[in-house]
Amino acid sequence: MSQNELAPAEWWNAQRPRYNLGLSGAAGISFVAYSFLGSIVYRHDAEFEITVFSLFFMALAFFMMMVVANLCYSLGALSESLVRPRNPGTYRRWCFRFGFGISVLVPLSVPGAVLLEGIFG
Repeated sequence: MSQNELAPAEWWNAQRPRYNLGLSGAAGISFVAYSFLGSIVYRHDAEFEITVFSLFFMALAFFMMMVVANLCYSLGALSESLVRPRNPGTYRRWCFRFGFGISVLVPLSVPGAVLLEGIFG
């Protein structure tokens, strides 16, 4: 069965594990980069520290981000149902890549902000 023959919800649900794996990887990379960059940029700031409480807060923020990201991910099937593209396979690949790219950039923006503060701050 080709991509064009699957119902929108079927195709999007089949891609969800790959999406969540990518988000989890981006969150892990983001945490490592934040820890590394933060220890350099804020080395003289006594308030920068990674504690059990901050780890718990970051894990909770990650969980909330995953919930919101998956709610937004559900818009893919909805948009396809509303747009009704002539070539669903092309539309699906484009929308998935676009949404995935934005979703991965969100957690990576945190160490990006730390890096910018280190450069310009």
